[in-house]
Amino acid sequence: MIPADPFKLFKKKKIKITKEPLSERELFLIENQKFASPRLDTARDIFVFQCYTGLAYIDAFNLKKEHIKIGVDGNWWIINERHKSQTVSYIPLLPKATEIIEKYKNHPLCLRRGTLLPVISNQKMNAYLDEIGAISGVLSLLNTHKEVLANLYAILDKK
Repeated sequence: MIPADPFKLFKKKKIKITKEPLSERELFLIENQKFASPRLDTARDIFVFQCYTGLAYIDAFNLKKEHIKIGVDGNWWIINERHKSQTVSYIPLLPKATEIIEKYKNHPLCLRRGTLLPVISNQKMNAYLDEIGAISGVLSLLNTHKEVLANLYAILDKK
């Protein structure tokens, strides 16, 4: 028997990881890469959707038709409660994101789950994103939590 808890005085050290957002060029390479595999096309589209909306993996996974609403400006917005923070977010639906939603509106997985995107497991998405990065020539580590929104506004300002 151990007389005292050996972990009582243990303090976990938090390591801060600096995440670099995708550059405009990297996003362009990913968006315009042609893939022979439909699974990579789908994973890329979902990742690009996340880039243009800033939605976390779980929020993209759960996105439904009722979350798309017309905002006060007369344009389409994603208005829903974020999974992690339980706060309501208001995200303008940009043309590229709208195209992706339209592309998958009749996808069997979307129809079965009642969602707008055929998002697969986070683990598979990240594995596919590794392949996508390698094929596209993107050196940044891609994953479903990539910090991409920071550069999105700069990209939009140039268009």
